[in-house]
Amino acid sequence: MESRIAVENESAQGYQAWAKTWGVRAAVVVVLAVCSVYAFHKISYALSHESTDDAFVDGVVVPISSEVKGQVTKVFVADNQQVKKGDILLEIFPEDFSRVVQTRESSLAKLAAEKQELRATIKEKTMSLARAKADLDAAENDAALANKDLKRATDLLKEEVISQSQFDQAESRARSMASRSEAARAAMAEAGAAIEALNAQLLTQTYRIKEADASAGLAKLDLSRTVVTAPISGRSPRRTWTRESMSSRASRFWRSWMTTIFGSSQITRKPRSLT
Repeated sequence: MESRIAVENESAQGYQAWAKTWGVRAAVVVVLAVCSVYAFHKISYALSHESTDDAFVDGVVVPISSEVKGQVTKVFVADNQQVKKGDILLEIFPEDFSRVVQTRESSLAKLAAEKQELRATIKEKTMSLARAKADLDAAENDAALANKDLKRATDLLKEEVISQSQFDQAESRARSMASRSEAARAAMAEAGAAIEALNAQLLTQTYRIKEADASAGLAKLDLSRTVVTAPISGRSPRRTWTRESMSSRASRFWRSWMTTIFGSSQITRKPRSLT
């Protein structure tokens, strides 16, 4: 009986020693884990922060301002928000710019329609010029025949083969054909001059269309500029504009890198913040 009790006491003492040993080991593991986490936090903080009472930051600052004036209607960034290149920062009231685009596009369409009318008129005048040329050719042929008849009638009148009235008829016909030729020649010259004037108008209209197209393009560009985007990746500082302010006021964005001057030594880091 006494031996059994002694064995039980030894077992209890062994279990207590084992529990104590593993308890110490567990405590050591927990302490090491806590120390590791603390050390990792301190190292990470030290790598990403600089603490000093005699330093300044040398960074690249990009001033952002809109290229058009207007009222800011939407703001898409907050103070100290990280942004990427191309992210939308703010939007300016676009309706005024949209109306300008519509007006200039309407003017451009009107000028284009007028150009088409000029081309149609030139085509019509070209056909008139062709008809005038055909009339002139026919009139000149008739006038040539009438002049031959008049010459023959003159010879026959001298020989007293025809009467004076027959000669007068031949002379009158020659004069009529000459007048017809002159009229056809004048019509042809008029048609040519009209075509030349219309071509000059067409050239002027072409230049006006180019100017109107450029003006409409500028209006569209201004409309696209009502959306202001970030030109670089960086962090937004305190905003210098509000939702109701004019967009001509500038906001600034830091690049994601900066150089810290610490005393007389220069340290280059990529800190998240500066304390």
